[in-house]
Amino acid sequence: MLLQPGATASDTVHTLNAGATSCSGTSTSLRIYPPGDRDAVVIPGQVMLCGGELSVSPFTQGSGGNPPS
Repeated sequence: MLLQPGATASDTVHTLNAGATSCSGTSTSLRIYPPGDRDAVVIPGQVMLCGGELSVSPFTQGSGGNPPS
């Protein structure tokens, strides 16, 4: 995916529901490695890991996530 200046990209992060299982702390940032790049991009974001389960969808253009919410 190639973004033009000012365009946005988003993904969807899935974990188990809090309260249904044990959860660990909440992150304060996300470290993302773009495809073909060895340097990470660090962005602010919060993710809580619950039940040891975490999946991340591929990025897509726009701000609605993948699949769109």
